[in-house]
Amino acid sequence: MAERFLWFDAHEIQELKETSENQNTNKSAKTWPTVWTTWTKIKQFESNFLSYDAKRLNETSSIFFAEIRKKDGSEYEPDSQRVMFTLLDRHLKENESTFAVAKDEEFLNSRKVLEGKACIVREQGYRQ
Repeated sequence: MAERFLWFDAHEIQELKETSENQNTNKSAKTWPTVWTTWTKIKQFESNFLSYDAKRLNETSSIFFAEIRKKDGSEYEPDSQRVMFTLLDRHLKENESTFAVAKDEEFLNSRKVLEGKACIVREQGYRQ
């Protein structure tokens, strides 16, 4: 009979953690900061969103989600923008931010912009 509780060292636990990370998520985690940085440079916004207070980040991210497009000018899929929003929230959390874009009331506007754009993109023909 197999043991119910095994012994794992820190290295084995780290391997489990790394195995669980989705490769697409890792790719997105590298892609989206580049999109944000490129957009902020063109629009002359501060690129380090960790320096933003909640109100300014809500306003800036609302504009970002409304304006961004792929390099060829086409729209990002709604899920792709949702991933960006989630990664932004995760990055803030990992850097011990005092606010969370996914939950806090201060970010209701940016969430509505994100959802509104997703509806428009779906109406224009994108289907999940």
